[in-house]
Amino acid sequence: MKKCYCSNCSKDFPYFKQFRNNFIIDPLGSTYQQDKFHKHTVGSTQYPVVSIFNDPSTKQYEDYLINASHWGVYIMDDKGRESIVLFAGKPTGITYINGQPELQTDSIIIVQSSESSKLHLYPISSTNFSTGNCEDCGISIITNTHTI
Repeated sequence: MKKCYCSNCSKDFPYFKQFRNNFIIDPLGSTYQQDKFHKHTVGSTQYPVVSIFNDPSTKQYEDYLINASHWGVYIMDDKGRESIVLFAGKPTGITYINGQPELQTDSIIIVQSSESSKLHLYPISSTNFSTGNCEDCGISIITNTHTI
């Protein structure tokens, strides 16, 4: 069952702690993270769907991470996959499908690979967002982040 929590209620969850203690401190500290940064800032035609940030700077990338750590929504989907979603309130990039620009993005998502130590972020659109309530405190938050 999918569970969603506001940033305040989820701040002590292991996923958020790992995110704050490791990823924010050194967001490009591994080859995996460098590869994902390159994929989502420079782009690649090897992927049928890829979202590219408007601003490819490491400063903007780090700013998204810091903002997500303070205001992001924690989501665990039905399969136990964890993510952090931040509505940026401004254009963050473009999603390309088969090399063609298809969708303006205005949010970011931080996802975890099958290996829990591997986190990365990319821009997404809030077009399909819906809201619900935090599982703990009940405030209104993003609860559905269906992406392309």
